[in-house]
Amino acid sequence: MSIGLRDPLEDPALLAAFAGGLVDAASSCEAMSGGHLHVQTSEVRRLTTTDVLVSAGGPEVAVVAVYVGFSGSLSGHAILMLPVEDARKLARIVLGDLVDGTDDGSAGVRANLTDLERSAFEEVGNVAVSAVLSRLGDHLGEAIHPAVPVSVQDMASAVLDAIVSDVVSPDEMVFAARTRFSQDARDATGVLLVVPAADR
Repeated sequence: MSIGLRDPLEDPALLAAFAGGLVDAASSCEAMSGGHLHVQTSEVRRLTTTDVLVSAGGPEVAVVAVYVGFSGSLSGHAILMLPVEDARKLARIVLGDLVDGTDDGSAGVRANLTDLERSAFEEVGNVAVSAVLSRLGDHLGEAIHPAVPVSVQDMASAVLDAIVSDVVSPDEMVFAARTRFSQDARDATGVLLVVPAADR
């Protein structure tokens, strides 16, 4: 089913629904962590994928991303992407006492997340993305069906190329919002994207 627009991002109500979904995502993430994880998002923007790479820190920055393909009234991908060290910080905020406090996750400690850290990051990504997709489905009046979440780690440019190349071209727009996760003095910042496929 089509939502009746060649470019879904031309629908201002859909943009507002994405913004509302981010509010829901923040509430869901805070509930998941027992109120310990606070989430703030900047104003939702329409960006090209090139602009997203700049927002993420540059094309060569190593990132960890959770992405979810979706179908229904709207199809495409939703992605939560953070630089590796920020993804580790977010995971450790969620894990709390389950991780060894002697490793503070500072830059250069490890190139990759541990299995436990990756699992925690995937959980946050799934919760956040699911909340956004649910709100978009409410706006469209028809459920959006998410696929199984997948996590990847690579350079930011490679991650975006692999995920969105079948949906948009580099000069087309996506929904994007800078997203900050925090607890006390610790914080992690990345970007949450919704990449709807336009009618072709």
